[in-house]
Amino acid sequence: MSKENSSISKDVAFGFLPASKNDRIFNLRDLILVQVVIGLSSFGLLTGGYTGTMLDAKQSLAAILFGNAFPMLLIVPITLYFARYGIDTFVGFRSSLGYLGSNIFFFVFLILTLGYISIALFMSGQALAEAANWLGMPAIFSSQAMGAPFFSILLFICAFLVTVRGPVAIQKYTAVAVPVFMVLMFGLLAIVLFGQGFTKVAHILPSEPFETTSRSFATALELNIGLGFSWLPYLGQYSRLSKTEGGAFKAGFYSYGIIVCIAALVGALAALVAGSLNPSDWMFSIAGSWGGFIGLILLSVGNVGAAIFLMYSQAVSFKTVFPKNHG
Repeated sequence: MSKENSSISKDVAFGFLPASKNDRIFNLRDLILVQVVIGLSSFGLLTGGYTGTMLDAKQSLAAILFGNAFPMLLIVPITLYFARYGIDTFVGFRSSLGYLGSNIFFFVFLILTLGYISIALFMSGQALAEAANWLGMPAIFSSQAMGAPFFSILLFICAFLVTVRGPVAIQKYTAVAVPVFMVLMFGLLAIVLFGQGFTKVAHILPSEPFETTSRSFATALELNIGLGFSWLPYLGQYSRLSKTEGGAFKAGFYSYGIIVCIAALVGALAALVAGSLNPSDWMFSIAGSWGGFIGLILLSVGNVGAAIFLMYSQAVSFKTVFPKNHG
């Protein structure tokens, strides 16, 4: 990273001003890592997991690939707009929705994002409590009633401390967190495919299908399409910091349209093999005792990254929608 791009002004970092050329700190690799962290967390895995409880491996593959990639083909071109002018999502949407429409969209986004942060951190708390139980730690850490909230609050503090330092700190965190999570993801995929064998996995029946295959497929397809379109409100906060318009476009499609598909597919196969929607069950059932423990830690790292992603998105958009609160 060049010296002039190693820092970013506070008013730009948290959305008060459009990003100038010197404030564009994300190249293609950086932007992929920053954006894909939320899809590699429980959100991508659980969407795939739900798919795997309703469909077999081949049908899951079709639902996931079409459901995630097709929406991105429709929405990813808007990243060019945000990257060109260096503006936030909800400033950009004023051109089509107007001020009132954009503000209504923001409040929907605000409520949903708070919920997503809570889900990501609580799932991390549950995973760490499960890991603490495996280590034989006291009940305050290892029980789901006490350990999960304790670790969730602790991880919230960690995520907040990274977020308040802005995009440079987020860039550094994801440079470590995403490759670590990729190890978990491809490790699970390798164990499933090579340990079980693709032929055997392809014939595993889903654990909770609907009464008809068509209804199961339609429901799974809806879930994955919903996941694909859900990235729309989050494209502006990071694309505005892209060094090039082409980099913003490619990073959006590669991260949400391709890598998230792989994460969802891993979730579907894991749910099929383990017969459960709980990622903790996947880890211990598929990876064994030590592998399961390591998997829970890595899953928590990914979920904290998702919380950081969501917190920063919310902070940027709040500042741009309510600039008078700037101090």
